[in-house]
Amino acid sequence: MSEPQIFQMIPVARSGWLTVGFVGALVILLAVFFFMRQMVSNVIEARVAVSAETLSIQAWPYGRSIPLADLDLSGAREVDLRRDFQLGLKWKTNGMALSGIWFGWWRLKNGEKALAFVTDKARTVYLPTRGEFSVLVSVADPQGFLAALSRGAR
Repeated sequence: MSEPQIFQMIPVARSGWLTVGFVGALVILLAVFFFMRQMVSNVIEARVAVSAETLSIQAWPYGRSIPLADLDLSGAREVDLRRDFQLGLKWKTNGMALSGIWFGWWRLKNGEKALAFVTDKARTVYLPTRGEFSVLVSVADPQGFLAALSRGAR
């Protein structure tokens, strides 16, 4: 019996593109990971402040300052989103929903557009605005928050 003859394959001339593709995909995945980590970190550290003229929500990238004059405080109230089905979050249009965190732009079950900063569905404040959206925000002291908004709006 004779020894088998071994023949070398011709090397692939464009194998560098495959490496570039894998490295590029890895870079994109890492960038998405760090972006999502930063978003979650900012959401967890969000702050809500009421001044004499402004409601300021600091939560990148959805935070904003809303003049108190633009809020319809007659409709503002504490809600339990688990029981108030009309104000429940239905469709996320630009935001995020993780375990216990709902941030960004949503459509409510009643069809209304809302900017949500919800971390506890049982203790959320519903704030209609004079614009085309409402605000849902979870704060530790909903009644104190509503009182501060009323004092500031005077």
